[in-house]
Amino acid sequence: MQLAELQKLFFENLHQAEASSQGMQIYQSSMRSTLFHTISKTFPACKRLVGEEFFAKITWDYIDHQPSL
Repeated sequence: MQLAELQKLFFENLHQAEASSQGMQIYQSSMRSTLFHTISKTFPACKRLVGEEFFAKITWDYIDHQPSL
């Protein structure tokens, strides 16, 4: 199997709703958490303006619908 094929399989598995293994589930959870905290730190003014609860909702929606490359 070529590197490009392995990378494609990894990306697809990482962005599935249900991870295929416990190891992938841990990696997926860590990645999502890192993205959430990065977005929160990047847009603190937006977070203050809309409130933490709404900001969290739109951030998780964004993470779910815009896969990180």
